[in-house]
Amino acid sequence: ITFEAGLSAATGTYSFWDSALWDSAVWGPDTTFTDLSSRLLYPLTTARKFGREVAVWEAGTAQVVLNNTDDALTPDNLSGPYVVAGTSQVRPGLPVRLRATYAGVTYPMYRGYADDIEGEWAEGSEYATVTLPCVDELANLSAFDGLEVTPVGAGEASGTRVHRILNNAGHTGDRIIDPGRITVQATTLAGNAVSELTLVTDSEGGALYVDPDG
Repeated sequence: ITFEAGLSAATGTYSFWDSALWDSAVWGPDTTFTDLSSRLLYPLTTARKFGREVAVWEAGTAQVVLNNTDDALTPDNLSGPYVVAGTSQVRPGLPVRLRATYAGVTYPMYRGYADDIEGEWAEGSEYATVTLPCVDELANLSAFDGLEVTPVGAGEASGTRVHRILNNAGHTGDRIIDPGRITVQATTLAGNAVSELTLVTDSEGGALYVDPDG
C-alpha cells in the first residue's frame, strides 16, 4: 500500500480560467506528491456509498492514520520538513492518494483531500498520530454555488452540460464523461454544482461518481 500527500511545492505555472468564479479563478500547477507510506498505520478505510432511495453515489471517503511521533505532520510546526515559504503544507484540503501494488501492477484505491488534521497521543500508545479523514472531489464541488449568468447551453448534449458545470466550478482534474444521449434546456449555472450535475444525471438516467483514481 502506498500513501502520498501533496506536501511539496507544486510544479508548473498558474493560468487564468475564464469561466469560473468572478472570471478570475486560476488553475494549475499540478500536485507534487510526497510518499508517506512509511508512516502509515493500520487499519485504513475507504468507502463509496450508493444511496438506493435516491439512486445516487455519495462522496467517497477515506480515513488514514499516520505516525507523527517526530511532530513532522503537526500543522503548527513551522520548523518541520513540510513548510513552504513559511506556511505548513499540512492543512485541511491537502491532496491525498492511496494506491496498492500487487504482482508488479499498481492499482488506484482512493484520491481526494484531507478534510481535517486530527492529532493525538493516546495514553499508553507507542506513537503520536495524525488522523486524516478524507473526502473526494464531489465534496469539493458541493461547496460551489454558481453565479447567475444569462441562460446558456440550450439543446446541448448532457455530457457537454456536465463539462460546462465542472468548468464553471473551476474543476481542472481528470474527467471521464460520456457524451450522453439526450439534450438539455438552457441553464443560468446559478445552482449548487453537485445539484446541477445530479439534475443532468437524473435526466440522462446515468451515474455520477468519482472513481478511485480521482
